[in-house]
Amino acid sequence: MFFTVFLGTTLKPKAVEVSHVNLIENLKMMGNTLDHLYQDGTEADRGAVTWLPLYHDMGLVGCLYLGLAYPATITYIGRKCLSANRLSG
Repeated sequence: MFFTVFLGTTLKPKAVEVSHVNLIENLKMMGNTLDHLYQDGTEADRGAVTWLPLYHDMGLVGCLYLGLAYPATITYIGRKCLSANRLSG
């Protein structure tokens, strides 16, 4: 079990408990989606690009844990690379 902070848009931040069972079920659901996207069965084409840091719940579960459970190449882009000046120029 681990805790994540739920910020929401209208609520005060609060800690939310995530059990191992919930984590595994979420990873299975995401893995099933990947299986539909990559039906050829090869891992060579599997990959993702993310800017979410690992301390963010989506970065932790959706990138790190998913990458461990379903092998793929995960490329992390730093915040400096995402600045408006670099993207526009």
